[in-house]
Amino acid sequence: MRRNYLPVAGFACALILIASPMFAESNIVHDRYVDSSTRVDTTLCSFPVTQSGSSNINDMYVLDENGKVVRLLVTVNHAVITFSANGKSLTAKGSGGVEYTVNPDGSVTAQTFGIDLLLVIPGYGPVFLDAGRAEFLFQKGLHEIFLAGPELYDMPAFCAALS
Repeated sequence: MRRNYLPVAGFACALILIASPMFAESNIVHDRYVDSSTRVDTTLCSFPVTQSGSSNINDMYVLDENGKVVRLLVTVNHAVITFSANGKSLTAKGSGGVEYTVNPDGSVTAQTFGIDLLLVIPGYGPVFLDAGRAEFLFQKGLHEIFLAGPELYDMPAFCAALS
């Protein structure tokens, strides 16, 4: 699931480059909001699974003397993701974040941290556990630099619990 940060990371890299002039009044800009979404995923199990989630987001933009974003720190807390199918639901929680740094050569480094996802089935145990730290480099494509921490995805147990 750490790789789930990658679409967000790509979006954030574009945002860093596009939005920089909007923040030229201060060297540090904060933005806090609640993010929520719902989507249907047909790739997790042999049946569609609805994912609904919400989390508190705290963004901090650090700007250089020209008003360009050089660092973006996105922290997430109280993230709750509910997976539903066939009249059953499972709830996962998470907290952590990702830090984007614009390097002098124009590439962007993304570092994830925290408990990205924890889903426990009562009486069974954890089926999703993604925690620790990861680092990626966006330079003419995506490059995985470093992964540390436990990563567990028991998809058969997850799908069985929702079937």
